[in-house]
Amino acid sequence: MSLRRTALFRVMHRPRLFLGGEREPTLMMAMVAAGLAVSGQNLVTLTVAAGLWFGCIGLFRQVAKADPLMSRVYLRQLKYQGYYPPRSRPYRDAEPSSGPFYLATGAAGVALLFWMI
Repeated sequence: MSLRRTALFRVMHRPRLFLGGEREPTLMMAMVAAGLAVSGQNLVTLTVAAGLWFGCIGLFRQVAKADPLMSRVYLRQLKYQGYYPPRSRPYRDAEPSSGPFYLATGAAGVALLFWMI
């Protein structure tokens, strides 16, 4: 009995990109740049909007080349940020905090300021 082969077509796995960048940030920046250009109605705001648009398109293309779903990955990372501990391994003991040192230094600084007044 041989293994069954299933064809995976590239069309079904291709990320949705717009002008080489991720779709949502690119379209959002297009709306922002167009709104800036239309609301200002002078050459300066048109130049700023064009600079913002072309700069962001280049940035979005670089980001999409690294990961086509980077904005979703970043938003998920922000959602789980409170869950993950700030250390490299979960079984590693947390180092003692240097909070009392900063508190004592701040208190000494405040005392020095009041002494100078």
